[in-house]
Amino acid sequence: MKKIAYIAAFMLIFIKMSIAQNSGFDYKTPLKNKIGIVKKLNEDMTVITQKGNENIRYVANNLPFEYNKDGLEVKFNALESAIPPYIRMTGRPIQLQCIKVSNSDKKKFDLTKRSYKLKK
Repeated sequence: MKKIAYIAAFMLIFIKMSIAQNSGFDYKTPLKNKIGIVKKLNEDMTVITQKGNENIRYVANNLPFEYNKDGLEVKFNALESAIPPYIRMTGRPIQLQCIKVSNSDKKKFDLTKRSYKLKK
């Protein structure tokens, strides 16, 4: 019986820690009508660089899988969060609200949808 109680306590702590890790960002600052280019840094990391200034990079936690294509030009609205001082990131964390591509990029990259409205 004690073994079950220990396992249950461990599972509760593990669940609580995983929830805390996912909610570490406070998305407040609105970004409107930003134009960027999707860049794949490696197999696991994709960023959106600001068009005209590649030094500004955004990491979207909810980028649609279909738009995960290197070189795709996108227009988006998002909420930005400050990076906590104890975290190193490759870009500024954002939560996309909507994202769009041009008709020509839709055809060029063989996309099924031209725009997405994303939930918070």
